[in-house]
Formats: sequence, structure tokens, C-alpha cells
Amino acid sequence: MIAAGELRFRPNLSLSVSLKPKTFGAWYDFTSQKGGGVLEFVMHELGRDRNGALDWLAQELRQPRDFEPRCMVIDEKAAPDHDERIRRAREAYMRARQGGGTLAETYLRKRGLPVPDCLLSELRFDPQCYVAGGKHPALLMPFRDPVSLEIRAVQRIALNSDGSAVRLSNGHKLKRSLGVVAGSAMMIGRAAPELLLCEGLETGLALLNSPYGRARDGTPRPIWAASGAGFLGKIAPVNGVACVILAADNDISRTGWIGADAARRVWLRAGREAYLIEPPTPGTDFADLFSSGEPGR
Repeated sequence: MIAAGELRFRPNLSLSVSLKPKTFGAWYDFTSQKGGGVLEFVMHELGRDRNGALDWLAQELRQPRDFEPRCMVIDEKAAPDHDERIRRAREAYMRARQGGGTLAETYLRKRGLPVPDCLLSELRFDPQCYVAGGKHPALLMPFRDPVSLEIRAVQRIALNSDGSAVRLSNGHKLKRSLGVVAGSAMMIGRAAPELLLCEGLETGLALLNSPYGRARDGTPRPIWAASGAGFLGKIAPVNGVACVILAADNDISRTGWIGADAARRVWLRAGREAYLIEPPTPGTDFADLFSSGEPGR
């Protein structure tokens, strides 16, 4: 996908390659938070050391072995600045208004999802939000640091005038994250002795309607969404949480299970109880199972 001077790759568009003249060819992986030039990209994607990457490039480009790619080292300014990304995310969130009674709430209601007070206090709506090179009405949900609760990122879901999600040509929703997602979470409730982690906001809300939405003592179980399977394992164990349930999407590729299982092992190593659940039907998530409205994918 081409947008705002960059190319975006991968199903979740997490890999950015710059098309701007001063930084042409610079790349940044928002999942691993690594970036650089051509040589670093080959090393990152193929898992090779410098010499191995040079061998691969020389062979693929039919160059002599002493070939050195022009964009071998990129100025650090070419990659998005960590603090600047967080600042922009906070600005976008503060610029938006409360989401209750807006298209943001309509979007969730149309999906048959509950909208509890603890969500409304977080939810925001921007009638003209910049998303992927254009302005759209958008739902905004903050990602918070699990310990400090400071906003580190914001998810933006572009909406149509009827509250439905804007769709790309491949059928996926037009949604983007701004800021530093890794290690933070969209929170439906604050930390408690029992916590549920899942991939997406809609999945988390759907789980409120399920048996998993209640802790063993019958109280509501807080649910945190990480915005993707690869981010589940980056949420570090939090003090006061003794048991975590990892809710995996049942992807055909098994990406959801792999990411949730990696996160489960992180919590087990920290001495916590950790369990993994997934919906029974391949190609579905818990939002498909427990919500009653429009499909979300």
C-alpha cells in the first residue's frame, strides 16, 4: 500500500519503507521497532549477519562480492523518533472529543458489542482524523503503559457516515496505530488479580459478554487488547496480576496461537498462572463468536 510518502507491507501494514527523497529506501518495522537501510533490512528479514547479507545482495543483484549497497547506513533521523511518535499520538487523542453518542459508539453498537462506562471514559471520536493519507471520521482508542497508565499510542479506525468501518480494497478495515504500541495495551478496565489479554479492541469487548468476562469470584475481569498477536508477548507481567488468560484468534495461519503462546510463556516465567483459549472455528476470533452485529474483519 502507498500512503503519505511511504510503502506499507504485511497484512497489518507494520513494515514501512520511505519514498521521500531524503530518506528513500529507509525502512522501519513497527512490530520489532527496528529500522535502517538496505543492508540492515536484509539482515533483519533473512536473519543473516552482515557478511551473509552482503553475499545475498551480491547474488541477487549480480554484483561483485565487494559490492556495498548505497543505503547501507541510514541516519537515525530517517526512522521515526520514539518520543515524537508518542507525542503525536497524545496530540491526536487530546484533539478528539468524548466518544459517547458519536459514530465511534455507533460503530461498536452496530457490531453488537457492549459499551461499558470504563470504555466510554477512554473512547474518543474525531470527525476529521488523518488516517493513511486522508481525513475520515474515526474512532480513537488509547494504548496505555501498563504501569504508569500514560498514553503511548492510539488506534484509529476510519468510519463511514453510518458508523460502519471504511473498508480497503481487500476487505480489511482502514485502521492505523500511531505512537509506540509495543508493550502497551488498550484497556477495558485496570489491572486486577485476574487479567485477560487479547489481540483487538472488538475481541476484548465481545469477551465481556462471554463466560471469560468474569473472574473466579464473579467480578468483571479486566480485558486488555494488544493490537495483534505479535504484541501480546511484549506486555510485561504487571504487579498485582496473579493469573492471565491469553485469548488467541483462531487464524488459519496459526499466527494468533503462536503469539498468544509466546505471551503465555512470558507470564509463566514470571511465576504467574497463564492459560490460552481460542474459538473453536478456524478463521474466526472471539468477536465473531460472542458479538451479534456486523462482521469485523
